[in-house]
Amino acid sequence: MPNIEIHGVQDPRTGLDNKLYMQIADLVDGAEYEDDLVITIVNDEVLATDSLPRPFLRIVSTPGEHLDDVTNRLRSLQMDMEILELKRFIQRP
Repeated sequence: MPNIEIHGVQDPRTGLDNKLYMQIADLVDGAEYEDDLVITIVNDEVLATDSLPRPFLRIVSTPGEHLDDVTNRLRSLQMDMEILELKRFIQRP
């Protein structure tokens, strides 16, 4: 199950977290893994050393599980991305 985490954009004044969520949902629309993918909005603040905001996406998934397709679909967002491969994922019963 791919998990796209959104870091550093949650600000109720801008609504950017919801806008980005909808953009990601649109970009993965129709993908064969769409029903398994989750999007997580992380309530955090990400700052560079110059104190400027530095939001990013973290994609977490098991190896070979659509990672290339997910990252290619998200490139148009022009955000930094971290790719983390899980050793395994255990789905709930």
